[in-house]
Order: sequence, then C-alpha cells, then structure tokens
Amino acid sequence: VMFTCNTCPWVEAWEDRYPVAASAAEEMGIGFIALNPNEQLRDGGGESMAAMKERAEAKGYNFPYVVDADHQLADAFGATRTPEIFLFNSDMELVYHGAIDDDARNPEAVENHYLMDAMQAMVDGEAIAEPTTRSVGCTIKRLS
Repeated sequence: VMFTCNTCPWVEAWEDRYPVAASAAEEMGIGFIALNPNEQLRDGGGESMAAMKERAEAKGYNFPYVVDADHQLADAFGATRTPEIFLFNSDMELVYHGAIDDDARNPEAVENHYLMDAMQAMVDGEAIAEPTTRSVGCTIKRLS
C-alpha cells in the first residue's frame, strides 16, 4: 500500500520507480495499490480524480491509483507523508513501513532498495533487514 499524490516534489522524484516496484510485486504475487489522501487539495488543488487519471496515464502507472476519501485510510494506517509505503504479508501483518529507497533524487546512487529488498525477503520467508525506514516526502494535506 503506497500513499502518494500529484503535487509533491518528493513523489515526482521517486515516481519513475513506482511502475518498476509494481511490476516486481506482481511477479512475486504481491498486490500493489496507490492511495491519494490529499483531501484538502481535491477540488482545484491538483488532486482531483481527473488529475489523478491524467497523471497515472502520463506516468505509465500499471497499478490502481485511487482516492482515499477524507484520508480515512491514511488516518487508519497512521500515514503522514507522500510517498509512504506499507507492506503486509499474507497474514496481514505489517512487515515493512517507510521509503521506497534511500535516494529520491538519483536512482543510480541508490544504495538501499528498501521496498524491493523487503518484498524479496518476505516472499523468500526471510527476515526483512530494515523493517522500518524514515519516510521522506510532503505531509498529507488533510481536511481541517
């Protein structure tokens, strides 16, 4: 489960890795969904459903990108940033929470592929080396 949006520069920096992660997840039998919790910006602030559809098509999203109405799921998960990842195993236990990797700005400089490594370890039945990492991104724009 990934909380993301249309208007955050951190999302834009990592966004090219979304389809890669989603394809890897599919190959491993893991579901992948992106939720947009930025309710405060839904009307006229760049986070409308029309803007989301446009972005998903332009960026080649190969996974569902849906509205988190009234940021209900973000609130339930305790999500605070976009992007922010929550990986669950088949028993619905949270096994990884945090960032996609350790370098948003330069994919070639990534040293730790947190999400990809966590998914692989999970399907291999191994312990996840870093089950929690710091989520870096924009704050979720919740309703007041």
